[in-house]
Amino acid sequence: MIRGDADAPSRNIHCDMPSSSATNPRALRVLFASYGLGPENQPCGDQATLLIALLGVYGRHGLLPSGKPQPLCAVCPRARLCWAKQPPESRRVGDDIDGEDGSICLPWVGEDYRRGGVCVLAMNFNIGPHDPTNLMIGFDIVLRQYLPALRAGRRAIGGSRVLSGIARTAAALLDVLDGKPVIDREAVQLADTYARIAQLQAVKCIPIKERSVPSPTMWRECSQLLLGEELDVLKPSMLVALGTESQRVVERLEGYDPFTGPDPSIGTLRRGDYALTAYGVAHPAFHGAYESETQLLEELRRANPPETGVTRKPQPGLEAGQLL
Repeated sequence: MIRGDADAPSRNIHCDMPSSSATNPRALRVLFASYGLGPENQPCGDQATLLIALLGVYGRHGLLPSGKPQPLCAVCPRARLCWAKQPPESRRVGDDIDGEDGSICLPWVGEDYRRGGVCVLAMNFNIGPHDPTNLMIGFDIVLRQYLPALRAGRRAIGGSRVLSGIARTAAALLDVLDGKPVIDREAVQLADTYARIAQLQAVKCIPIKERSVPSPTMWRECSQLLLGEELDVLKPSMLVALGTESQRVVERLEGYDPFTGPDPSIGTLRRGDYALTAYGVAHPAFHGAYESETQLLEELRRANPPETGVTRKPQPGLEAGQLL
């Protein structure tokens, strides 16, 4: 889970903001700018193409009515099921205070991520009850919290090592992808990892409760609604699921085979014109996570010795505007 930060800049989101159903790179840059993200952080190239495709997925499911971010607890087609037993005060109703809209959050896609790359599957965003959530909170957290902390040599923020745990595991998988020796890295070296990875959340809703813990119904319904289509946009060749529940989500996807993945994977997912190898580690926010990551790194070294390493290059870049 990703933690909110009370010091993160608020968003002044109004009804006349640019449409969230951006269909071209320029419109996407305008959308990012409306959330206070400067030109250096606005997407272009393959990154923009993939983000536009993801926005299209959410639009087709009615999560961005009229192209505007709306509370998931109100507009999601599974909302009645997911929120039936949740107290009203746990809902993020999009009251526009400090940029709160309670909407779907756009997944992190790094500027150098390419199809055939590494994707991380987390749980849901862990946002404090007094911190806002909105369409761009995932980018805000990585750009304004994770990267500055890692570049300063910090592996944790507020006691949470989620930022370094994600990057540590993903960097090892990128080593395998590149056919290089699997190495462990210092915090400052992990910062560059985020540019090459994508990160999805198994559950999109962020209840106002301790650790933003989703209900069992949310775990089931949300992943069935969106995760397969999100992966079909990103088409990674490697996926690492953080935590037992996220691993179970992967196992329930159509096309998953738990027995055909190479050691030390948990299985293979075959969907349409691509396949990915799935891995699992303990969630970095929980006890024993560092040891779980270390074990995976050691197993990857044994399974991929440098002299026999196979380089699996990401797929060629997308043409501008090319969607699924």
